[in-house]
Amino acid sequence: MPRIQNVERIWVDLPLKEIPWRNLVRENPHWSLFEVCKVTLDNGLVGVGETMPYYTWGQVPDEAVERVQGKNPAEVMWEDSLGAGLQMALFDVVGKLLDAPVWSLFGSQVRTQTHQGWWAIDMPAEDWISECQEAVENGYTTFKTKARPWYDLENQVAQLMAGIPEYFKVDMDFNDFGLDPAIARPLCKRLEKHPGIAIWESPIIQEDVEGNRELRRHLSVPIAHHIDRPAFRTQIMEDICDGFVLDGGTARAMRNGRICA
Repeated sequence: MPRIQNVERIWVDLPLKEIPWRNLVRENPHWSLFEVCKVTLDNGLVGVGETMPYYTWGQVPDEAVERVQGKNPAEVMWEDSLGAGLQMALFDVVGKLLDAPVWSLFGSQVRTQTHQGWWAIDMPAEDWISECQEAVENGYTTFKTKARPWYDLENQVAQLMAGIPEYFKVDMDFNDFGLDPAIARPLCKRLEKHPGIAIWESPIIQEDVEGNRELRRHLSVPIAHHIDRPAFRTQIMEDICDGFVLDGGTARAMRNGRICA
């Protein structure tokens, strides 16, 4: 079996589009930075992965790079402690080694396509509209953005909905800024008059189990939560949300999948 001969890490400062960048830079100026991991085997095959170092479930530590040197990639690729980019590169190179799609390394194929949405941070309504128009021009049908209390959200959403096609759907991510049901429930109910709203993401503090149950009872739009806040089993057993924003490496993903099954 071929062995890992070299791991190269390349940092990239990726230029972002003008409208997203001028809104993103005030809060996350480091999100333009990426680390590309390039794993080379002693037979010449190369696998590539990437990490967004300042927004990731796991950076690639120097120790992990040293640990995989000379190893069989198939023996170490399930170690989540390697970090996102390195683990991704190992799965990539093992798939190439076996001449097999990556999904076959996990099990049976579930789907042939995956949904992808257009993303933007919180921004003035005119910038949202511009981003969504560009998304539509590029064939996108969904938009994920941030709902923030420092904007007039009802006015923003009304302007946005007037500027997008009826089929276009929006995921509003509060990141807990709705705080509690007393604030979030009436606001979300008023916003649900817009059929383009498809998902509420983390509308209140996720660890508020009873508060999230209350929201699910009274809101018609599905609620998504980041996984493991609170514990994943609690999220499932207490029925506090309709779906999840996944996080973590491949071993963790498979473990959580077994819990769901």
